Amino acid sequence: MLTLPSVQLVLEQAARGGVNLPQTVRDEFVEACATAIDKQFSRRGEPTIRMSGLGRPLCQQQMQLSGKEEVMDYSTFMKFIFGDLIEAIAIMSLRLSGANIIDIQKPVELNLGEDIIIKGTLDLIMDDGTGPKVWDIKSASDFAFNHKFGSFGGYEKIKADDAFGYIMQGYLYATAVDLPFGGWIVVNKNSGEWTICEVPEDQEADRKAYMKDALSRAKYLLSNHEFTRGFKDEREMHKGKPTGNRVMCTSCSFCGFKNECWPDAVYAPKATSRAQSRPGAWYTKHKVESVV
Repeated sequence: MLTLPSVQLVLEQAARGGVNLPQTVRDEFVEACATAIDKQFSRRGEPTIRMSGLGRPLCQQQMQLSGKEEVMDYSTFMKFIFGDLIEAIAIMSLRLSGANIIDIQKPVELNLGEDIIIKGTLDLIMDDGTGPKVWDIKSASDFAFNHKFGSFGGYEKIKADDAFGYIMQGYLYATAVDLPFGGWIVVNKNSGEWTICEVPEDQEADRKAYMKDALSRAKYLLSNHEFTRGFKDEREMHKGKPTGNRVMCTSCSFCGFKNECWPDAVYAPKATSRAQSRPGAWYTKHKVESVV
């Protein structure tokens, strides 16, 4: 049965040098790391609709499928590498904790309907004590760990603001192997903490709704609709008043195609921050450098 204490205990034992690492588990970890590096440093293949991305903004997927070059700064690239390596560490830790792992990194495909078939690779099939379920492993920032997956978040919080399509991704994987979706096993990449964010046991209504939406999205993307930018920029506010600047919304700021939609955008220190080392923000209109 999967419990956080069992994982925490084995990691604490490992920190004291008291864990026997079986050769098979070590080899699996090494292979996972090599696969991650090969994936991240190799040239991407032809863009296709994938389970991991179908829940993301349609405009972003349109850009990707059109062959537009995705611009990614080195720090974002590093985050993707960290995510893959943390996933490998998480699976190794689960193995050592005695978790009942049935399959990992399983390639799957699913007919959404109308002969539209999409593919993906699920992270983990594991029996948590109530039967086999599909689990997704995520690495998260400190804020996302607490406010999306942790004590201040949860399934309903993710559902209300799921810009990365995490819930649709999970239900697609689970439906492809005809199993329930368990939820997310999450590692805080800042602190090293773990949490488990479970989905409701009664999930059939949500699963059907997401499958219907997935088919609708896939049909839209395959129909070669004219590109439509899905988001507007926003007024930057300070103490209830506009600063005179305009900023990208969160979805645009994380998009690798932002320069296609906002060619004059600039990344600059937040005008509303009092910090000595101000965090940055993407501005579509930047005339005021500071208001504090």
